[in-house]
Amino acid sequence: MSEAERRKAPDTMDGIRQRLRRLALASRVSLGWERLWPRLWLPLGIILAFLALSWFGLWTHLPWYGRIAGVLAVAAAFLASLWHVARWAPPTHREALVRLDRSFAGGHRPASALEDSLAVGSKDPVSQALWKLHVERQSRQVAALRVSLPHPLMAVRDRRALRAAPLLAAIAGFFVAGPEATQRISAAFDWQGPPGSVPSSRIDAWIDPPGYTRLPPILIDFAKLASPNLSAP
Repeated sequence: MSEAERRKAPDTMDGIRQRLRRLALASRVSLGWERLWPRLWLPLGIILAFLALSWFGLWTHLPWYGRIAGVLAVAAAFLASLWHVARWAPPTHREALVRLDRSFAGGHRPASALEDSLAVGSKDPVSQALWKLHVERQSRQVAALRVSLPHPLMAVRDRRALRAAPLLAAIAGFFVAGPEATQRISAAFDWQGPPGSVPSSRIDAWIDPPGYTRLPPILIDFAKLASPNLSAP
């Protein structure tokens, strides 16, 4: 090896190790999300279920003590679901390297090899030379490593797809509530007054002007009418 190649080798090795550190960090993030996402579905499902019940008008039909009991029950279920999330542990650097090794077909742990050290024979020149050769060969394969996308395997964990039920219910409830979506949510925390403080129905009305006026339909907002009389063309 020439003098120029000797000077160039450390820089190349440092660049490979920097790339490996970036890949290991991305692999830890991907693996962490893969483990965290299944744990987040339970509290997320409870929130969606609360929104669905609110938008379908449950709280508007309950007395004040029923609304208090319902909100406390939802809050207790949500706090209990967070215990499962709190037990989540971030993946280690070694686990991230193992995940990188799986992305390379045909190689022998290229990511983990660069983080390993010589266990025996550290003072033997022959062992050191063989270990150095092994590390150099493995470092050439680092460029082929790829960070796999997260695979939470939700279909395996939830074979009946029950996680979709609160989401679909919340979407349907949102369209049922219409402009009263915010009011129906706030009704859950209205622990005073009559249970029907939030209207559960509305009236949509409009006037179609004659064709010769070339005017668009006039929407009637009963809440903004100053008097019962309404002028129209």
